[in-house]
This record gives sequence, structure tokens and C-alpha cells, in this order.
Amino acid sequence: MTQQERMAVLGACRFVDEVRSDGPREVSDAFLDDQGFDLFAYGYSDERERNTKAYEYRNISSERIRIIPYSSEISTTQLIQRVKTLLSTE
Repeated sequence: MTQQERMAVLGACRFVDEVRSDGPREVSDAFLDDQGFDLFAYGYSDERERNTKAYEYRNISSERIRIIPYSSEISTTQLIQRVKTLLSTE
């Protein structure tokens, strides 16, 4: 999925007020307050990415962070393979 498609999927969630793809690399409580955000959510696919994001978001209070679980059952690669399979049977 492209970044725009991912943003559209998140934005369609009834619990999400706004999705942004821009912002500072290191986010802080002050940035969240300035922008009027209650929470900051993110996901990661492996420990290396988790550690990087934990460092980048170290200035956000833990109660304001929500981690979106990574699902190994759904991936872009798997979606592409499903489409190819469906197209080859038509």
C-alpha cells in the first residue's frame, strides 16, 4: 500500500480524528500539545525499528503513546500475490 492508501485506511477508522504524514522526526509532548493531539500512535515491524522509534518518541509521555500491532498475516507482498492469483484464474 502506498503512504496515501495507508493514511486513507487509518482515516476511515471511526476513532481517528486526523492522520498526518508530515511532522518533526522527533516528536514531543510539547509538539502534541501545540497541535492539539491527545495521543500519538505508531507501529513497527521488528526490534530495530521499535528501538529507532522509541528513541525518536522518547519525549512523549508513555500514557500518550499507542502502539499499533504489526500483523504478519497481512502484508503488501501477500496482497500482491493474492491479486496475481486471482488474475491468473480469470
